[in-house]
Amino acid sequence: MALAVPLSRFTPQVGGGSAFFVRPLDKPNMKTNTKTTIVLAGILAFSLAGCSKSEAPTPKISERTDPPKAPQPQQPTPPTLDQEALALAEKGFLEPWTQVGDSWFTWWRRTGNISGGETSSCFIQIRGLTNKVEPQRLSEAETLNGLQWKGEVQFLSRIYRKYRLEVSQWSDWTDGQPGFVEILLPIYHLTKKNGQWTIDFVAGGEKERLTKPSEEQIKKILPQ
Repeated sequence: MALAVPLSRFTPQVGGGSAFFVRPLDKPNMKTNTKTTIVLAGILAFSLAGCSKSEAPTPKISERTDPPKAPQPQQPTPPTLDQEALALAEKGFLEPWTQVGDSWFTWWRRTGNISGGETSSCFIQIRGLTNKVEPQRLSEAETLNGLQWKGEVQFLSRIYRKYRLEVSQWSDWTDGQPGFVEILLPIYHLTKKNGQWTIDFVAGGEKERLTKPSEEQIKKILPQ
């Protein structure tokens, strides 16, 4: 049988006793919670905005490139000694000649008795003008003395013909060079020493007998 416990055991007595005391729970403050929520939301929003800015891709800056350099003009190749010799001889040889088309013309004057059967002055026309450069080997002494080149330059024609004023007529074409080659197509002997070129002598080439004609004179005598 359960023991009967008098209700007075659970009833606090006035002025003391050992009864239990239960503290009531505090009532939550709604205003404080709302302010805290707003502050936290603001902090979170600011933090997110800062992160989004820091993580934004950095705009790409194109690297500076120098403009392409203009190609440097190539330095001309200096002429060889053979070419220098030819240029010097050619300058002297062509002085009394005039080029028209593929031919070269000169006026030859008769002076006294000329070998080769020529008896009167005439125009000379040559075609297929070529040259031949023949350098000679230098000795040790010549090299030590400053000699750099020595040799010959000769001019040749493939065909030629003549025009005499007294008959106003061209001769037939002839292969090779004119018979009086010592006058028309001389041989130049040249040397270069210590940087200076010299025409030592010319075999034939009596230039005083040759006169450079004008293009107008040549065109008047050429066949139409």
